[in-house]
Amino acid sequence: MSFVSKRFRIRLNLNPKLKYYIINNVKQKGVKMTKKVTKKQAPKTPKYENTLANALAGYWTNYVNWGRATRSEYWWCFLFYNVIANVILGPLVGIWWLATLIPDFTLAARRLHDTGRSNWNILWSLLPIIGWIILIVYLCQAGEKKSNKWGTPRI
Repeated sequence: MSFVSKRFRIRLNLNPKLKYYIINNVKQKGVKMTKKVTKKQAPKTPKYENTLANALAGYWTNYVNWGRATRSEYWWCFLFYNVIANVILGPLVGIWWLATLIPDFTLAARRLHDTGRSNWNILWSLLPIIGWIILIVYLCQAGEKKSNKWGTPRI
């Protein structure tokens, strides 16, 4: 692949991802290119695997991040920690609830971010019954396909 600068010609024999990065940075600086970048040369985003293990790992590692959480990530964690853990722990549920309070709220906030809503929508849960229904509807909706102010979607 080659491109022509205003003063000299350079030939690149690099990794396609690196070529894409260099060419886009050069384009932003105003250098004219002779060959256009195609979609085949663009780096692909890695596919996010929606498994129980990934969801649980993200639950404990991303509770300080305010990004986005997929629908399956949220519901895997809800199922595991709120249903199975409560059955297994029995009388220790109160301690477990205190230990997982912050990760639960941040996971719900990241799920709301994926649907394009603010984390302040968690306050709907303070209204009995009606608020819970509204929040469950928000959490069940599909995430936005495009990027929003909380980041890019995980595919």
